[in-house]
Amino acid sequence: MYLGIDIGTTSICAVVIRADGGLVRSVTKPNTFGFADGAARMQDVGGIVKMCRDMVNELCAAYPVISIGVSGQMHGILYLDDTGDPVSPLYIWQDGCGNLMMEDGETYASYLRKTGGAASAGFGLTTHFYLQKNGMIPETAAKMVTICDYVGMK
Repeated sequence: MYLGIDIGTTSICAVVIRADGGLVRSVTKPNTFGFADGAARMQDVGGIVKMCRDMVNELCAAYPVISIGVSGQMHGILYLDDTGDPVSPLYIWQDGCGNLMMEDGETYASYLRKTGGAASAGFGLTTHFYLQKNGMIPETAAKMVTICDYVGMK
């Protein structure tokens, strides 16, 4: 049997399926770990990891799981130190800091679009650019990952 975890903004889901694709069990729990600070939208990564770990432990104890897959928010970013521990909250795809005005009167996202890319507020690299320009990246940050990367790592 196979286990899949989806880490969404509003819920975290896990499914166990058979090799033929048949659903064995599905669990959905609310993702209540969000908070805001001005235009920033974040989530507590510790709460998310604990919920995922609890779901995995419960389902693996009940079923002969041989493989685990993780999916979820692709635009969120989390900074880790050089040992892989989080040094920031998870900045989620709903983050609005890219829509804030820079000193020259344009938004962080519109400035990045000059490169030819499709930068929008909520994209992880737009949030990273905002945090970088405002000196808000933790000094101990060594890596930037998605929540899927981090949960898989843990």
